[in-house]
Amino acid sequence: MINMERKLWRLMLCMFITLPLLFQLTAGMLDPSAVYCEKLGYNFTIATTSEGERGMCQLPDGPHDAWNFLKGKSGREYSYCKLHGYGIKTITDEEKCAPIGSLDCAVCILENGTEVEVTRLMGLSFEEGKCGDGICSLGENYSNCPQDCPAPTTTTTLPPAKPTLPFYYIVIIFIFIAVILFFLLTRIKVQRSEGPS
Repeated sequence: MINMERKLWRLMLCMFITLPLLFQLTAGMLDPSAVYCEKLGYNFTIATTSEGERGMCQLPDGPHDAWNFLKGKSGREYSYCKLHGYGIKTITDEEKCAPIGSLDCAVCILENGTEVEVTRLMGLSFEEGKCGDGICSLGENYSNCPQDCPAPTTTTTLPPAKPTLPFYYIVIIFIFIAVILFFLLTRIKVQRSEGPS
């Protein structure tokens, strides 16, 4: 019983040590489809559909799902590849598609036949708060990154950005597991204190 109790305490300790690491991983990456859309000069918006919220890229022929556009599944004629005279195709390759965190992605086909993932060819970065990326991100302002952030026109202070919804799910799951472990440990202690009569 004592050995099991120690294992449960170690498990709880490991969970609470890894929780901050998970938060840093989810908070530090921009949406690749939004960055791609805006870097090409198109407008990125969030639309509410029957399936939930979707990122949309407003192309000259109308709105397209931003991820489908990034992956070369729609709006190909407005893609970086086509605008720069390259061929384009959608591939399924975890290694080549790693920059956007997807199994499938668009690759530009260069003159020599080489296939390069589109955001890699463009030199895009999805790290949040990287000065010089053309996006005024969390942690950047006019004082520390004037090339990305416009000069303030008012003195209104905005509230800090909230973490994305999936992070809350992770926290709730961790709390749920911690509560279960706490009750298990309490039960073990009660059983040990009652002991065999």
